[in-house]
Amino acid sequence: DDTLAMAIFIHFISAYIIAGFYEETLKYIATKRLLWKDYVADPPSLLVYAVAASNGFALVENFIYVFGSNTALSRIMTATLRMALAVPGHLFYGAIIGGYLAIRKFKNEETHYCRILALPVLLHDTYDFVIFTLVEIGTRYESVDRTALAIVTFA
Repeated sequence: DDTLAMAIFIHFISAYIIAGFYEETLKYIATKRLLWKDYVADPPSLLVYAVAASNGFALVENFIYVFGSNTALSRIMTATLRMALAVPGHLFYGAIIGGYLAIRKFKNEETHYCRILALPVLLHDTYDFVIFTLVEIGTRYESVDRTALAIVTFA
């Protein structure tokens, strides 16, 4: 189906060019602003700040997705799935950024922002692409068992 192929291509562009790159860059900027503050005394404290910045982004994104759902049931399902997957993902991506920034500060190793962002962006983009694509397939084909699709998507 050509329209499905085009939709998947658009999801690929949305995921790999737009979504994860911007979100992870903003998390990087938010955390980097704290890098040389006196209260960032050790690597664990920097990780806490990076994860807190990620939590802020996850919170905003969760509100957008949950309250963008049409029914109470879809809101509950969206909130539950995001709690189980999106929030830990955001925290993990932020921890990677915080870890690289901790290496920069506490080991005095120059770490280029491209190296810092490469893994979190790749992981985030891949997650988004898989979700976008599976949702597209689920909304196009009524014969697809939505419960099975959700389990496959979020397993």
